[in-house]
Amino acid sequence: DRDFYVSINWDNIKNESEHNFKINEKYNMTSQTPYDYLSITHYPGYANARNKSLRTISSRFDLGKVALGYENRKLSATDKIEISEVYNCQVDKSMEKDYLEYIDELFTEVMEKFWICIENSTRPD
Repeated sequence: DRDFYVSINWDNIKNESEHNFKINEKYNMTSQTPYDYLSITHYPGYANARNKSLRTISSRFDLGKVALGYENRKLSATDKIEISEVYNCQVDKSMEKDYLEYIDELFTEVMEKFWICIENSTRPD
């Protein structure tokens, strides 16, 4: 359902990154959750751009100032639901808040390390 919600600017994607934007049916999960622009797994709008002033991914709908994907650097509500589905977590409602806080802390720690790595990397443009 990605192409219903976003358009990909193939002309602005670096050649070596094009494979990252192709839909791989082998790993294409269908979920009962709606499309999630805020998912930590969603590329940001300028991901792998040849020209950093042009988007590689644009919403087909007006989102205002909503940042796409991991620009937000945190799990979305949908991410939490899908993690529970994938790992078959049966979370007791009384423990749900603690569980979700744990997931948030875990992924926040991982993403902080990821962003430090990205910020310290020197990639050729």
